Amino acid sequence: MRIELDTDQDDDFEGREDRELLVDIIHQLRHLRREMGQLADAIVAVQADAAAILATLSPIGLEIAEIQVELAASGDIPAALTALAQLHTDLSGAATSLGADSAAMGALAGPAVTSISPAAGPVAGGTAVTVNGKGFTGATAVNFGTVAAASVAVVSDNQITVTSPAVSAGVMDVTVVTPVGTSPTSAADQFTAS
Repeated sequence: MRIELDTDQDDDFEGREDRELLVDIIHQLRHLRREMGQLADAIVAVQADAAAILATLSPIGLEIAEIQVELAASGDIPAALTALAQLHTDLSGAATSLGADSAAMGALAGPAVTSISPAAGPVAGGTAVTVNGKGFTGATAVNFGTVAAASVAVVSDNQITVTSPAVSAGVMDVTVVTPVGTSPTSAADQFTAS
């Protein structure tokens, strides 16, 4: 919305006061619109952080929604911006902490295979296969179906190299065995012997 003022010099004193008041109101509205934009941006940032961890921390998600409603109702925009900025910082820290905790929990949860390469080889065995995933530290065996690999070398917690054993023709799961457990089977761990 654009408001134009008549700046004719012949206006009386009251007209000039009205113009000054109107100009002041326009400046205040522009400032308020800027602050509302900042508040909207802060809310979007907080909502993005909350969405990232809401599944794990649903009580915090509920608290965020309550804080947003209270701040919006209070009308104190600078205080709302400050509170939302702090909440954004807190949620970012919580998300980082959750990532570290998830990695630690993943190691306790056992191994998981995310890919193998190559995914095919001869039934006679002897193919060098790289197994990728997580939780491989301390692996004691790698199985092609029910047959143990001929040799196993744990490269890192995320990678193992093995030599495929002699097996029957067909598709089989490649599983990693550790003291914590055996990797679950999935389409990502399938090896085809022909």
